[in-house]
Amino acid sequence: MKVNSKNISISTTENVSIVTFNDVVNSSDFLADIFKEVASGGVNIDMISQTPPKSDLLSFAFTFDDSSLTSLLSIIAKIKSEHEQITPLVSSSNVKITISSPDMITSTGFASAVFAGLNAAGIRSLLITTSESDISVLVSSSDANNAVKAIRTQISK
Repeated sequence: MKVNSKNISISTTENVSIVTFNDVVNSSDFLADIFKEVASGGVNIDMISQTPPKSDLLSFAFTFDDSSLTSLLSIIAKIKSEHEQITPLVSSSNVKITISSPDMITSTGFASAVFAGLNAAGIRSLLITTSESDISVLVSSSDANNAVKAIRTQISK
């Protein structure tokens, strides 16, 4: 799908880690505790995504720079000692691709083009976040160059 915009930028951020917490208690106390521990450990969070709750459970993930991986693993060990039932999943050396355009606020087709591009290239996203004028997608580093090419192709079709 051709996107009706000449004002599009695609940027990448390398060396991005992600931690995912699946099926954890849907509690603002729990989330506040997690993010307090992460902040206290000096880890700067970038992308955050949460699923809609299923009963009393939800899943969420966030990204951070690979350089903070050792600190985050220590934080996870502390969290696990307090919440034995959780098993966070961690993946490092990923790439965040950000597609930006002020035209996203008033135009359609951006998300369609981004995900058609990823699909055409056979690339799975690890995390997706959006704002009014950005779509950010986390992919494995081995897929990053092909993902950017495929997204550019779809946007210009």
